[in-house]
Amino acid sequence: MTTQRDVLVLDVQNHPVQTPVSSAYRSNMQFARLRHHDFCDAQLADTQFNLADLVRAQLNSANLQRANFHRARLNRVAAVAADFRDANLNQAQCDGADFTNADLSGANLSQAQFCGAILVDASLFGVRSNQSAHPARQQLNFTGADLRGADLRDADLRNATLTDAQLQGARYNAGTLWPLGWNSADHGLIFDDHLLAREVAC
Repeated sequence: MTTQRDVLVLDVQNHPVQTPVSSAYRSNMQFARLRHHDFCDAQLADTQFNLADLVRAQLNSANLQRANFHRARLNRVAAVAADFRDANLNQAQCDGADFTNADLSGANLSQAQFCGAILVDASLFGVRSNQSAHPARQQLNFTGADLRGADLRDADLRNATLTDAQLQGARYNAGTLWPLGWNSADHGLIFDDHLLAREVAC
């Protein structure tokens, strides 16, 4: 018996989707061709987007909590105020994407590429960027990214490339892990050890 979810997956995998998707909770969109697609305000928590092509897609204000973007192409997506909490962006390509005010708290950013991406006022609280076991593979790359005002508290950036990144006003704390030899005082960063509201609630 064909379910509504099965129809949605068949559409995105075999035909470019033209109409906005408002909800695809826990759907399987791996390998899907979703270039330029409109997912604004959509409920996409726990959705599988691994190896999907989302170049220039619209993800503004979408709920993408725990979504899997492993090796997905997110170049130049518009993801303003999108919720990527605890999402998997391992090896995702996000060059030139706009994550202004997005929430990537707790996301796995290992080997993700954010060259020239906009992450102004984005939350990267507690993001992970574990080093690859394969030394030839690229690590988390923020080359030329705009991270002004971003929340970098408890972020693991030990293996991140921050060449030419803008970091003025970005917040960090004692739990922020920087690349070897990194001097936060040289980049206009703000030390902020205040607890988040959700931490206090715990």
